[in-house]
Amino acid sequence: MATKRKLVKLGTNTLMVSLPAKWVRKNSLKKGDELFVKDNMNQLILTSEKQTTLNQATVKYDSGQTPSKRLFLLPYIRGYDRIKICYENPDIVDFVEKNMYILTGFEIVEQKKDCMILSAIAKVDDANFDQVLERLFNIILSMLKELQESFMTDNFDNLGSISKYEGMANKLNFFCRRILNKTGYSKRELTTSVYCIVQYLEHISDVIRDALHHTAKKAFSKDKEVANALGILVDLIKANHAMFHKKDITLLKDIKQLETDYQKTLQKEDNQHLAQYLRSLFYPVHHISEEVVH
Repeated sequence: MATKRKLVKLGTNTLMVSLPAKWVRKNSLKKGDELFVKDNMNQLILTSEKQTTLNQATVKYDSGQTPSKRLFLLPYIRGYDRIKICYENPDIVDFVEKNMYILTGFEIVEQKKDCMILSAIAKVDDANFDQVLERLFNIILSMLKELQESFMTDNFDNLGSISKYEGMANKLNFFCRRILNKTGYSKRELTTSVYCIVQYLEHISDVIRDALHHTAKKAFSKDKEVANALGILVDLIKANHAMFHKKDITLLKDIKQLETDYQKTLQKEDNQHLAQYLRSLFYPVHHISEEVVH
């Protein structure tokens, strides 16, 4: 709830305003603590280091339990800076070490007989978030463009390299969500929308991965309609990307037309197995278009 507060002049050039007592108590602030001030047009956004730093999370792998990286991945995404992993089976150590690459900025800082501690060795810098999001957009576009090229030229030797992009998309997705959970987006009112966009982009990579994994290589062949559909998806993602950054409302008409063209192209596709995946690719792209308007 917004409240009005009067500015108080201190000295010659300094203006001061008091902080709401409830907010101060909620963030455990006291005299001498530092606040971070971000200038956002006609708004000033105040944040405290304590507000964005979570205490240590503890996860446990029981004996005989099939290891899942989600146990230590979720605390990372939610913003914890230290993760204690307890285990009975020493094989968990190798499992965690093998999957550490997905935790950007984390290292194993302590290891004992029955537990280990993962810790962030660098602070999250939300100033770089847009660069990371741009990289995620570009990976998805690369996957679609290379797949489109394969269906245009009847050369599918690069399917393995396309699949590897999915792992990169996952890592960037996890890191983006971690930043958003810890600091939010630079424009606070867009945090939820940007979180959704990140999830939808990663979902696109999952659908492409599944299409490649579940379809025998010999089942692929030159297909003009599939190539056309993938090209339209590329244009759709580019239009949504432009809509988000340029805030050009006229692009909505282009997006709507591209979506219509995509649906018409799907109706011409004879290979129903591929058409199924093409339909699955459409929905996350369409949902992105619902989040880019601001």
